[in-house]
Amino acid sequence: MNSLRVLRLAAAVLALVVPGIVCAQTASPLDRERALLHCDVGVTVKSVDGDTARTASNPDGMTDCMIRVEPGRHVAVLEFSWDSSLATSHYGIRAKSPATVDFDALAARLYRARFQVFPAEKAWIEDVTDEERDLPSHEPFSAKSRDVPKNQRTSIVIARISPDDMSVMLAAARTRGILFERSGHSTTLKAKKGAKFALETLDAGETAGLVFASSRGKGLSNPTQIFPCDAARVPVFENVSGGQVVYLGHFGFERVATGYGLRFSQEDLEEVRADLAKDSPELASQLQAAPYRMARLADPCREMHMDWIFHQLVETLN
Repeated sequence: MNSLRVLRLAAAVLALVVPGIVCAQTASPLDRERALLHCDVGVTVKSVDGDTARTASNPDGMTDCMIRVEPGRHVAVLEFSWDSSLATSHYGIRAKSPATVDFDALAARLYRARFQVFPAEKAWIEDVTDEERDLPSHEPFSAKSRDVPKNQRTSIVIARISPDDMSVMLAAARTRGILFERSGHSTTLKAKKGAKFALETLDAGETAGLVFASSRGKGLSNPTQIFPCDAARVPVFENVSGGQVVYLGHFGFERVATGYGLRFSQEDLEEVRADLAKDSPELASQLQAAPYRMARLADPCREMHMDWIFHQLVETLN
């Protein structure tokens, strides 16, 4: 029995949604009287207004700084240090020297300390209230580990990817506000030869985010492996419901001046439904758009010395 038929049969019995698997928490509670200072991954606040007791760091993206400051002008000293270990290598990034940054704080506003190491070092603090206020946090979870009916433990997911020779890797993740971090297994989305879209499954309750994309070189000229980093936002699918057929969206990759950019949307949902109905009307009748939000992978951009095929996804395109 081919994989598409198996998925058709699975879709026929998927009926219920698993409710309330993950309890989301707001990442950044704001104080009406004071401002709140967060840090990007790798950033350490060494002092605020000369007070070295007001120090905090965010080494991995999941332990964010939460420094309360009074309204007014402040001076912060920032450092940057980040390490990451992969299965085959260990690498780190260090800023050559601390940076002193002035910023004006307003009550009930959220700020983030940023530090860029490449191509030239610079540090700044920006107001991120509008984009980060009340964003949720999700911890890793799999419905397989709970008393959940078997036919509600997964959902069928569909995606379009362009250029069409590319594949996309989604990794199980945990989120904290605007940032997310890999936390477990991965799922590769790749359209089979002649197919218009990729078709896979995700576990109910899972949170998954884009962490990697690759091309054989036809659509992007050369064989390419792309890693999102720093400010590039990518889709994250939090607390996936079980027993559904969902359209993740269209992942479109393009060259930009400093690496690669991503265009992502779900606007072609009805087009995908019509294409799917030709071969699998059962799936097409259940297809719905997957809830998502755009978040940043907790990895800074870095110099790419490993190989010429390694590149960085540095921009989210409108």
